[in-house]
Amino acid sequence: MHILAIESGTIDDGESAVDLGQSPAEIIILSAADTELALLSRAYGEFHKKRNGDIPSLRLANYLNLRHNYSVDLYIERTLQHARCVVLRLLGGASYWAYGVERICETAKARGQMLLALPGDDKPDAALFELSTVPHEDLLKLWRCLSEGGLGNVLRFFEGLTGLLKGERVGAIAQPLPKVGVYRSLPAANSSSNSSNAFRAVLIFYRALMQAGDLAPVDTLIDALALRGFDAEALYVSSLREEAAADFVRRTFVRNPPDVILNATAFATGEGESARPFGTDAPWLQVVFSGQSRETWESSTAGLSPHYIAMHVALPELDGRILTRAVGFKQDVGRDPLTELHVVELQPAPDRAEFVANLALGWARLRRTPRKARRIGLILANYPNRDSRIANGVGLDTPESAVVVLKELKAAGYELGNIPNSSDELMALLTSGPTNENIEGRRSSIQLDLNTYRSAFADLSPAVREAILTQWGPPEHDPFFSSNGFQLPLHRFGNVVIGIQPARGYNIDPKSTYHDPALVPPHGYLAFYIWLREVFGAQHS
Repeated sequence: MHILAIESGTIDDGESAVDLGQSPAEIIILSAADTELALLSRAYGEFHKKRNGDIPSLRLANYLNLRHNYSVDLYIERTLQHARCVVLRLLGGASYWAYGVERICETAKARGQMLLALPGDDKPDAALFELSTVPHEDLLKLWRCLSEGGLGNVLRFFEGLTGLLKGERVGAIAQPLPKVGVYRSLPAANSSSNSSNAFRAVLIFYRALMQAGDLAPVDTLIDALALRGFDAEALYVSSLREEAAADFVRRTFVRNPPDVILNATAFATGEGESARPFGTDAPWLQVVFSGQSRETWESSTAGLSPHYIAMHVALPELDGRILTRAVGFKQDVGRDPLTELHVVELQPAPDRAEFVANLALGWARLRRTPRKARRIGLILANYPNRDSRIANGVGLDTPESAVVVLKELKAAGYELGNIPNSSDELMALLTSGPTNENIEGRRSSIQLDLNTYRSAFADLSPAVREAILTQWGPPEHDPFFSSNGFQLPLHRFGNVVIGIQPARGYNIDPKSTYHDPALVPPHGYLAFYIWLREVFGAQHS
């Protein structure tokens, strides 16, 4: 049989037998949670220092890497059978890993090993407890130390387990971690302590990260928000769908109303049906702490995995949350020499956290800007790139909807000036200027001069600039360029502009133009959005 050697913390698909390559130790702990294994590794290192190395040796492993039956047999033969104590943390009960549990129970009985079969969550499992070979009271105390989580409780777990191996009773009492709470509050950088004008941002994340101490992406995002002038606060909850957590969030918002909320929990809550979900009308931005590695994410044309898209993108949209980016990824941070575990932790993506913090700042500024001063871009789709398909939407009258939006904005106090009275008037205006189908000889009232474009283009990374120049040539060769500037398919009505989404390419297959993620946009596309952001100063588009 072909056997694969595990060289990272990546979970194998179970189709091939694997060798974890671990040497024997006195204690073996198996869990399916990378976050828990990372915490156990960190706590054992602290325990090792505290006792000057005079503690039982330990091996940690993710049993999801042992789904092939031969992987189980090999691990038992080379590592587990030599242990004095085996701890199983099983999600879903014994049946979820039936062969592994059966073989480990047989080995423990045959070799007189101490066996602790514990649920992988905080729900008791009598069937698992019955497989264990230690006094029930001791078993429950150790299980609660792990189920409560946190570095202190895991240190108590190691204290109790070490004593148990010496024939002592377990005295460790777990310190409960509240279901909800405040993790960090950070004032805005460079602001006075009594400033009442700072923007306020609240980040909400899962309690499980507190339990595991896996908080680097949270810290990175909170720090980025504070640097941009936010008074930032991070809250942890077990689930926003639990009433106690929802009530905690509502009371927090009443006490100190936020300008923007960043949410890292999954699913929908149903609160989005309310005009003021959780008692606030502040925008909710959805951030993602991905269960994939950044390398896997970058190499995938889909980005996030299907179940992450469902839980962290599609369902949160039902609550009205606005997707931002994945700001953290699970990464193998190396093999721990004490436990021989490939440690997998959530690692922040600082560049993506900065993007999200900038986006949050834009939303906060927009919220505090008086309606008459707000600048908005309304961009209409155009695929395929023909004039007959401008503002096309299957089953929709998008041009009429655009006119209704303009009228509603004007009635709500936005500064618009003269606006089209009908969809026919709007379409006649749009097609009178440059479009993706007809550019030559048409001029626009809105242009971007070449010097402004070159300045913005220079801010792009060298790799991106080179790719654009290689694909499309110099900016003067762009179809939308004429008379020392870009003629933009935009039309202004006071503080609102309506534009035609520019094509992502010219003289190539339209399908590739729209659906090839590797295709860099042409100069005209960039000029369109440079004008919107840098010249017009759109706060929302």
